[in-house]
Amino acid sequence: MIEKSGESIPQTESKSEVQKSENVIEKNDKKDEGKDQKEKKDETGEQATTEAENVSPLLSIFLSNDQRHQIPPPIGPEPFPYNISFLCEDFMMDTEGPFEPQFDVILCLSVTKWIHLNHGDDGIKRLFKKFSALLRPNGLLILEPQKWKGYKKRSRVSETTYFNYKHNKLRPNDFSDILTTEAGFQSVDLLYAPVSSKGFDRPIYAFWKGSNEKKENEDLTTLRDLIVKNAILFFRMSPLINQN
Repeated sequence: MIEKSGESIPQTESKSEVQKSENVIEKNDKKDEGKDQKEKKDETGEQATTEAENVSPLLSIFLSNDQRHQIPPPIGPEPFPYNISFLCEDFMMDTEGPFEPQFDVILCLSVTKWIHLNHGDDGIKRLFKKFSALLRPNGLLILEPQKWKGYKKRSRVSETTYFNYKHNKLRPNDFSDILTTEAGFQSVDLLYAPVSSKGFDRPIYAFWKGSNEKKENEDLTTLRDLIVKNAILFFRMSPLINQN
């Protein structure tokens, strides 16, 4: 016993009480450590989710979660979908340029027939060249051309469309050659082959714009293989999804 201010107090606690106190402290330390690790993990997961959300919407369709995290976020002040704007205008109004390359991906789905009917063979060539001019190096054009047999039904919309229908020499089967020999695209991949001759079940192509830099072309090959592999799988599943 120790005398303090005229009072007697125990010198030490019993061994069992000391051991119990140490166990409680150790347990609290482990709990705090586990909490810190969980918060760190949550921050990492939140960062990965944010990066995945910033990936191009086109790539988001084609890529798995792990693959998305390997793609850097787009450059720009606003993340997707707030960086999207819509314009209603005549794309063929200006096809002479000069144009500043500003897009990584251009989609042209179910449009070529109307350009071809309204602007003729020359118009379709100018369209493809404008696509190429607007794409950055290694840019991608996703093209879904309509079949020639569908032109006749729409040819009498106006005198111009009927005239072009009668005088056009080019056919949709010629578009790939024009894009790769005259419009500046380096290569083409078939992303989807139709399984039916009805409705909107049409072939979908990916045309790749090349680059003068060897490193960029190597990057294109890697990205191309990744997108084509996943896109083919996606489009093959589409008819099954539509049937269900």
